[in-house]
Parts: sequence; C-alpha cells; structure tokens
Amino acid sequence: MDQHVSLKPLTEFLKKYKYVVLVLALGLTLMLIPGKKQASESTDKAVAEPQRSLEQQLESILSQIDGVGQVRVLLTEDNSGEIIYQTDAVSDRVETVMVGRGSGQQEGLIRDSRAPNYRGAVILCKGADQAAVKLAVVEAVSRVTGLRTDQISVLKMK
Repeated sequence: MDQHVSLKPLTEFLKKYKYVVLVLALGLTLMLIPGKKQASESTDKAVAEPQRSLEQQLESILSQIDGVGQVRVLLTEDNSGEIIYQTDAVSDRVETVMVGRGSGQQEGLIRDSRAPNYRGAVILCKGADQAAVKLAVVEAVSRVTGLRTDQISVLKMK
C-alpha cells in the first residue's frame, strides 16, 4: 500500500494566510530573544543611591572651583528620604498598586519620592587653607544641599 500524504491543503492555507503566519513567526522569534534585564534594587538601595550620587556630583563640581584641588565629600543624613507608593482601596483593605516590569517582575507604583534631609557635610580639599576657596565651597554645598553654613565643615586635605 502506498501511503501518500497530500500537501495541497497545507500549501493553499499558506498561500492564503502567509502574512499572518509570517507575523506570528516573527513575534514568537522576538519573544525568544532575551532583552535587557533590569536589576531590581531594594528600596534601601534606591534611596541610598541618590546620596552617593550627590556626593560624587559635589566632588566633581567642587574640584572645578579655582584653588580647590582634590576634594572629598561626606554628607550625613537626618533621614534617608521616603518613597510613597500608590495605593488602592479594595473593600476594607488598602493595597499597593503593582505594575509589571517585564519578565514577570512586578514592583509597586511609586506615587511620590522625597529627597533625604541632610544633617551636615564635611568637605576635605587641598585648597581649604585659603579663605576665598573655603567660602566658595561652603556656598556651593549650601546651595545644593540646603544646609546652613554652620552645618558645613571645610577642612584641609593632607
């Protein structure tokens, strides 16, 4: 017995729906390609990161002031800032609104975030023995952090 499989219905189907099949195949292929993975950081890291970034930015800017030279910045916080998540009242419960971040990860929807309040700053720089340099550094740090001038200490780096 000769078993013969007819491909005619399959070819007719492919002729009729070739673009639909092509789009589906392309979509499946794109879904299999790995995308950029976003590192999910804890809220502690997310809140601590702006302080370190601000210290680095201050070091970069202050080192550009004439006479400052090499500089190091330490900021102390009164509080570490706050992240407020969007909530939704469901019956008698209040639940945080969750959003998908791709790859099956979900995170709380951030409604508001507040920057940390700084307690003080210590600035070490090579040119701190010059009064004009010290004044320029104190003014710059005060403007950026909101600290009063008596909360900023500028010391000569050894």
